[in-house]
Amino acid sequence: MTKFVRDFEPFYPEPGSMRKTTKLWKVACIVSLVLLTGYKAHSKTVTYDLAWAPIASASLPDGKTQKFLAFKDAQYKGMPENPLPFWTQTIDLRSAAMLQVIARIGNPVYGPLTRAEQEVLQTYSPEILQALTPLITVSAQCAEIRKGHYALVSFVPLRKNASGIVEKLLSFTLELSTSPVARTAS
Repeated sequence: MTKFVRDFEPFYPEPGSMRKTTKLWKVACIVSLVLLTGYKAHSKTVTYDLAWAPIASASLPDGKTQKFLAFKDAQYKGMPENPLPFWTQTIDLRSAAMLQVIARIGNPVYGPLTRAEQEVLQTYSPEILQALTPLITVSAQCAEIRKGHYALVSFVPLRKNASGIVEKLLSFTLELSTSPVARTAS
């Protein structure tokens, strides 16, 4: 028995080989997970037309009437301090996992405001009008709603052109890109 112990040479892996094996194992697990879930990054493009409506008005709690720009299905956040209309859309991502969502406006078609719309804008505070820029800022995020994942997209469909004149968005394509969210180990 002592002869066996003396003749036995312990196995020691080469320096760094365990690190390579661990990295290879992690990569194999990630690839397997992606293949099993069947998910891949993708994008979607949809064209929208905004149906602008005549000037709308609402009675405020203090008894005053607030006039504001309107279009079909417009949303308002923070009335009466911010009377600008928001375009919002909830888009089914058809995913079982939380995704990173990036949205941008493509092929925008802008038109001039009517005289009545221009007059309403003049009643807004200067801070609201200064927030309008030549590029429309799109907000997009992923949310879980009833065990499904959806993209929540919103923006104000107004911009200031190079001459400083406010224009309204008439039509556009919404380009939506999604990719898996990287999870951090806790």
